[in-house]
Formats: sequence, C-alpha cells, structure tokens
Amino acid sequence: MSTSLVVGGPISKSYEVRGLTEIQVENEHLRTVDVEVKRERTVTQSVQEDNAMLRQQLGTANERVRGLEKVRKEQAENIT
Repeated sequence: MSTSLVVGGPISKSYEVRGLTEIQVENEHLRTVDVEVKRERTVTQSVQEDNAMLRQQLGTANERVRGLEKVRKEQAENIT
C-alpha cells in the first residue's frame, strides 16, 4: 500500500521552484513540527517548575501563618 501526498497551491509551487520533492517538503514540515513540539515542551516544563516553586512557597507561608496564629492565641490567653 502506497500513500501519496498531494501537493498543490502557491506554497507547493514555491517548493517546486526550489527543487524540492514531496518527500522533502513533508520532511521539512515534520522538522518544523518537531521544533514547535520541543519549544512547547520547554514552556510546559518551565510552567511546571514555576508551579512547584509556588506550591513550596505557599506551604512555607501557611506554616508561618499557623505559627503566628499560635502566638496570637497564646498572647490572647495571657491577656485574659
């Protein structure tokens, strides 16, 4: 079974003028897709790292709040 890529339109004509075959055009497209996927993967990884950092900061802040709440309650008990 053979699959043929049908190429038409002004973009394909520009490739033909450059002397590229259908397979070369498809390979060029796949390289472009690969670059985009790698870029998106990098962005996603960066966002995940940022989320992990923010979760850690939130955990630290929550611990601090609990500590301050404990001190406030102790001081309130000493006042009354």
